[in-house]
Amino acid sequence: MLCLYVDSIDHWFEKVVNMDLEKNYGELAKVFSEPHADEYGSLIMNITDPSGVLWHIYQGT
Repeated sequence: MLCLYVDSIDHWFEKVVNMDLEKNYGELAKVFSEPHADEYGSLIMNITDPSGVLWHIYQGT
C-alpha cells in the first residue's frame, strides 16, 4: 500500500480516468473509489496499479 499526497485530487482523478485502467489492464488495475471526504476531512481516492499495489491518493485540508 502506498499513500500519495497531492495538491489537487480532481486533477489526479482526471488523469487516472483518462488512463482507462480497466480497458488497458483488465482486473489488474482499477479505481476502487472516486474522490470523497474521509472521516478527518481530507479528500481521498483509492486505486490499484497493474502490479496490485493499493494506492491511497489524498488531498489534505
